[in-house]
Amino acid sequence: MTDVLSQLPSLHKDERFLEMISIIKEKADTNAFYTAESVWRAFKGWDFGQKKEPSPWITFLVYRILNRIG
Repeated sequence: MTDVLSQLPSLHKDERFLEMISIIKEKADTNAFYTAESVWRAFKGWDFGQKKEPSPWITFLVYRILNRIG
């Protein structure tokens, strides 16, 4: 949801949106990577479908969002 919302510059200063961003930022590991917290078995073969290691895809998405909002 935040990926879509980040495409709307009018929301970049919205308190509710910034709260979501803050929560996401807190989820980074010590190397600034992101790992799925829950998974759906249909996606278990993908990097974002497991909780054991950081996901390059999730990490990319988070940094794309952060880049959009500045």
